[in-house]
Amino acid sequence: MEVTSITKRQKVRLQKSQVKTMLVCFYDSKGIIHSEFVPEGQTVTGSFYLSVLERLWKRIRRFRPEYSEPGS
Repeated sequence: MEVTSITKRQKVRLQKSQVKTMLVCFYDSKGIIHSEFVPEGQTVTGSFYLSVLERLWKRIRRFRPEYSEPGS
């Protein structure tokens, strides 16, 4: 690996990202099942998380029906 030095002509601007985003993601051994971004300004409360879990359950029944069958 070659390390190069920064000359006077090259300027590196390091600044923090102005965009902050939260992602809620659920996965299993086969991959991602459900993911969604938390809306900006939204606080993750119990009721918000419950709504996410309800959408997750609907998605599991659609994409991983073997998990929702009795005896699985």
